[in-house]
Amino acid sequence: MLDEFGFSGGIGGVDFPGSVVQEKHMGILMEFLVYGDAEKNRRRRELFSKLVKACGEKGWAEYRAPVVFQDDAMATFSFNDHAQQRLLEALYDAIDPNGILSPGRMGIWPKHLRGRS
Repeated sequence: MLDEFGFSGGIGGVDFPGSVVQEKHMGILMEFLVYGDAEKNRRRRELFSKLVKACGEKGWAEYRAPVVFQDDAMATFSFNDHAQQRLLEALYDAIDPNGILSPGRMGIWPKHLRGRS
């Protein structure tokens, strides 16, 4: 997948919390450089989104996703038809019904903005 995007560096690695590496505890952390080349940046963003999705399918979570990728990262927590996201949305709706506190943070959008891309 990396070759497809002409990737030549900038991967931060795989995070292994704890001393024993177990697949269910793995997460990804990818750092990429921002260049003055708009096309290269577009390819990097597309690659990052695909990596988040591919790792999510294995049960690996993105750790500290940049703001622009928080929707992608939150989508990987799909257990029980995205129960965690629905719970967080309900909490945000109760605490901040006007959606003025950090809209979009952690992939949680105010009710009037949900479902928009």
